Amino acid sequence: MMNGFSFLPIPLLCMSGFGFAHAALLGGEWAGWMCSFSAKTGALQPVPDALVPKASLEWGQIPNGFESLASEALMQSSSTVNVVKRRSVKVMPEDGCMAENVGAEICEKELRAVSPGVEGAALAAAIDLRDSSGTWELETVIGSAMSSPCLRRSALPSDADRTRVSLSFEPLAGVLSPGRSLVQVWQERRWAAARELELTVQGERIGLDAAWVSSAVGVPCFGDKLLRTASGEEGTSLRLPCGVDVRCGVGWIELQLHQTHEDDGADGDTAETTLTVLRKYDADGDLEDLSMRSG
Repeated sequence: MMNGFSFLPIPLLCMSGFGFAHAALLGGEWAGWMCSFSAKTGALQPVPDALVPKASLEWGQIPNGFESLASEALMQSSSTVNVVKRRSVKVMPEDGCMAENVGAEICEKELRAVSPGVEGAALAAAIDLRDSSGTWELETVIGSAMSSPCLRRSALPSDADRTRVSLSFEPLAGVLSPGRSLVQVWQERRWAAARELELTVQGERIGLDAAWVSSAVGVPCFGDKLLRTASGEEGTSLRLPCGVDVRCGVGWIELQLHQTHEDDGADGDTAETTLTVLRKYDADGDLEDLSMRSG
């Protein structure tokens, strides 16, 4: 039990050959963008005005997401269990002289995921916590980006990418939790295979230059290409404009990631691969099955 939540190991189904580019899911240094979406409508939510520098507000330059850093150390790893210590850094928008020492919100957690240790690349991981009210905080980690954005010239080299989706679910009611207003989506690149980033924390400042953070992130914000509208039925389905779909009912929730990639069979053409992660719950609201499929 930690901070009112209990950890539940979840078996992961390992598959390969889906067209997803990278197998690495956890551990190392990750950097990317985090965008938030309404849990009721799926609409993109820009960074709140209170967190945007005054000069940017005056010019109407409101970011659609936060640059994000995640440092992960594997504390225990075997064929069946991964225990990961994650330090999450949400970088605040900056301009002017403050860009030489950016501000951020920092959170550290110990997470637990389980894989069956079968031969092949694990494409998804579920890191789920249940609180005392029966509500589940679900994080789905998928070993692929939603798309292949153009790299910045200054981008650090990377060896993997991933998408993470975080939301709350009430399985006995079959709805996304009304107590949490946002679904959060990360698109990240791994720029180092082992945890190595040291921060110099002074108050809200972390001792990193905005230009270096931009190089680690390496890509433009995926939210900049999205409309701030979406579709769905409140509480039971969401179609986020970033290629993530969520559907749920009593005792189940399904998340789909639609990835666009180059079609090997035709020059210049693209194809779409869909990975679906399905969780099923019993009459007491306990997880009883997790599965994956492609299509």
